Amino acid sequence: MEMQTSYYIRKIKEDLSQRQRKNPHYSLRAYAQYLGVHPATLSQIISDKRPLPLKNLNKVIEKLNLPPKERSLFMESVLKCKIKLDKIKIEDEDTSKEKIIK
Repeated sequence: MEMQTSYYIRKIKEDLSQRQRKNPHYSLRAYAQYLGVHPATLSQIISDKRPLPLKNLNKVIEKLNLPPKERSLFMESVLKCKIKLDKIKIEDEDTSKEKIIK
């Protein structure tokens, strides 16, 4: 079963892909610099290994020049991903505590 890619990741990938079609030499590093995100962080975001840091959220939204509705969807998508990861961390901590108590 394949997991669905988050909306914000799709939008970032679409924008990068569009830029690379216009300029085949346009790199992930150049795109990261344009967005104001570290290249390694952007690589991990695109490969769905980490969420977009909240400190970069508004900056990325501005750079993507999204219309209001898409801005809301983008922001909601990032926040849902962040909440999901926070819940997983809490569950992992609770499981670790249970193992220590036993």
